[in-house]
Amino acid sequence: MAKMKVLSSARKRAFDSVPKLTKEASIGYFTLDVETKKILNKMQSDVAKVGYLVSKAYFQAKGRFFETSRFIDADIKTAIKALSLKSTIDLSTYSPEVASRQKKQILAQYNWQAMTSNTTALLAAHADSLVSIRMNKEDMLFALVSYCWMRRVEIPAYNQFVDIISTAFHSYETRMLDLVEESLSLKKKKSLLQFFSAQSHLYSIRELKRIDQGLGQRILNQNAAILKVFGEHFFELSPVYKKMGLTDEGVLGIFPSKVT
Repeated sequence: MAKMKVLSSARKRAFDSVPKLTKEASIGYFTLDVETKKILNKMQSDVAKVGYLVSKAYFQAKGRFFETSRFIDADIKTAIKALSLKSTIDLSTYSPEVASRQKKQILAQYNWQAMTSNTTALLAAHADSLVSIRMNKEDMLFALVSYCWMRRVEIPAYNQFVDIISTAFHSYETRMLDLVEESLSLKKKKSLLQFFSAQSHLYSIRELKRIDQGLGQRILNQNAAILKVFGEHFFELSPVYKKMGLTDEGVLGIFPSKVT
């Protein structure tokens, strides 16, 4: 399956980037509250303390975690200052094992869930509901991000969202096509083919699926003619519409024939 493009390259980089903390945000995120102090006091390594504090700040800002190599120097210095450390801190010794363990601690501290197969399934189900109302890909991405914040689920990387959205579109299209195939008799299929063949010289597919909002007499006449064309087939095909369970938005939308 080709990779779906949801955001521009620049917006994709911004989405996956380490948060750029303002001075005000840094003051809030690096302040040592009572619970954080308790957690830090159990750590013997200054490196672990700095790693924890920076990871926690980034999590508070973006709901996700980043590799130590991507930590911003200014944020590391802010963490060192907040911890009143005098020694030089080398985060190259902050091991992946410690980072993984601390990630679990941070999630527990804020009562969030890690991104797992179960939470991925939740996002996939929500994405399916968004596809059914014909939400565009970019809006769907940010709706899923909002869903993560609301459900306190660790926010995944951009490519994980793209996989979820792409699968949702393809799955929905496949389900609808299968339902149409099952519901249409041979007679109805022939009727539809004749319909498009008969109308193709009068209207484009775009004209047939959209109602022009103009108020001019020519546009009103064209809309009336298109409604008449559809009216001749609506009642014959209404059992198919009901079986598909299309939303109002879904009726007006189109299924993507290929991923771009």
